[in-house]
Amino acid sequence: MSKQCYGIFFGILLTIAGVFGQDTSAQPVRDLYVAVGSEVNIPCFGGEELEWRVNRSALTTGPVLHLRNVSLEDTGVYTCHGLNGDISDQISLHPGYAPSPPVVHCWAPSYPQKAFCSWVQKPDTLLPTQYLKTYPCISVMGSDSLCEMSKLQLFTLQPHILNITAINALGTATGFMQFILEDIVKPDPPVNLTITASSAKRATVEWTPPPSWPDTVHFPLKYTVRYYWDQQQTDHTLGPYELPRITITGLRSGRTYKIQVSAEDLLDQGSRSEWSDPVSLAVPSS
Repeated sequence: MSKQCYGIFFGILLTIAGVFGQDTSAQPVRDLYVAVGSEVNIPCFGGEELEWRVNRSALTTGPVLHLRNVSLEDTGVYTCHGLNGDISDQISLHPGYAPSPPVVHCWAPSYPQKAFCSWVQKPDTLLPTQYLKTYPCISVMGSDSLCEMSKLQLFTLQPHILNITAINALGTATGFMQFILEDIVKPDPPVNLTITASSAKRATVEWTPPPSWPDTVHFPLKYTVRYYWDQQQTDHTLGPYELPRITITGLRSGRTYKIQVSAEDLLDQGSRSEWSDPVSLAVPSS
């Protein structure tokens, strides 16, 4: 036999040995998504005398694994073993829930240029879930539950409608929100709040409009100020004001005040912003 034939012969032997010598533990893991509270039968086609293990611990024997009333505690990797211990099948069990209609919320912090919409899933499905949008709404990078809408029509009586459909292995569900753009105006809080004490009982408070509000000339804002001192639960509210500064009078010596500002559309469209982060003012004792 030539050297070339010997080489081919031994190559075939090595290939056959490689096939029969493969580690059966390398069986691919199959994902199985099941509803919490359901009943599931998982067959294994490796004969009658089989052993099932979960997370490497012995569970039961037989060709079919029967799980009643699946719970979240049943999460794990289930393996089916033959008499020699080799793995015939591997299943990663994922209990969870079919999606419920997403709860959709939209607001316009950058009126009139754009609006944002977010949605939540209650309860959490605990399973990989995708969301489809029926209105042009661009996903915001880094979030799978927030999108941005632009070029929305102003002063229309026909509402915009955003549908969000949740899809996972157990089902689908659709939630929606319809809105008039002017009704969902909600600025972000003012920023750069500063306080300058002008006397023992007076202080000047200044701030700048939220940077996300694109045009304070044609779409001006008005502001509300509140302040309270550390040991008092009731706050004092002042405004609204059209200019980004006020003077607070009647402050008491020896007290530390917290001061915050919120913004809203001058024409009362939509709702007021959240309060800005509080800034402290310590009035010295007289």
